[in-house]
Amino acid sequence: METIVRCNIYRIRQEKNYTQEYMADELCISQSQYCKKENGTQKFSFEEIVKISRILNIELKDIFDTE
Repeated sequence: METIVRCNIYRIRQEKNYTQEYMADELCISQSQYCKKENGTQKFSFEEIVKISRILNIELKDIFDTE
């Protein structure tokens, strides 16, 4: 599930042309921290995932979608 979440966040972020730096700023973390989370070195908290859905203007379920 964690891999699906990371892949979906990455894909949707790319589709919207948002940079890691933009996402990090919106989450109030450093770009390097965001990169580690998106690459799987660190985990996104559920609170961060909820914030990401708002930043990307998508429903939370879209982040967990397996298709």
